[in-house]
Amino acid sequence: MTHDGYAGKILEIDLTNQKAVWNPLPDDYRIRNLSGKALAAQLLWDHTTGSEKALSEENILVIAAALLTGTGAPASRRFDIASLSPKDDLPAFSNCGGNLGLFLKKAGCDALLIKGKNPDPQWIEITHREVKFRDARSLWGTETSRCREAVLQDQNTATLCIGP
Repeated sequence: MTHDGYAGKILEIDLTNQKAVWNPLPDDYRIRNLSGKALAAQLLWDHTTGSEKALSEENILVIAAALLTGTGAPASRRFDIASLSPKDDLPAFSNCGGNLGLFLKKAGCDALLIKGKNPDPQWIEITHREVKFRDARSLWGTETSRCREAVLQDQNTATLCIGP
């Protein structure tokens, strides 16, 4: 992390082209967006035009950690998710527990911005400044507990899984 509590990077993942780019966290984001929800909302706002539909390839998913993530402050391992809701195509937010926010910071990023679509199921492995796209066809349709067991290499990691 940098001296101000931020990792200093936004990791933009393009599922369509299986590419990942580490972009700098703009200075004005550091000042205006102290919470994960505020950072996620800012990224959603800046990377959508208003014409996207929730279930379209043009929609994005943002996962963001807060300024205090990884500091040991109470509830500082939480993270926020933002995207367009399939219910009404309006912005929707979720605050989540677990270690993902902490491990995002450890990997060197304050937020993930995921866009595009891959025709095959995949999972993404993120380590410090490295992103790998992995085949997840064998996990497709499984419960989240089985997915976590298959993906976790050791206890010093975090996962974010969806169910069948």
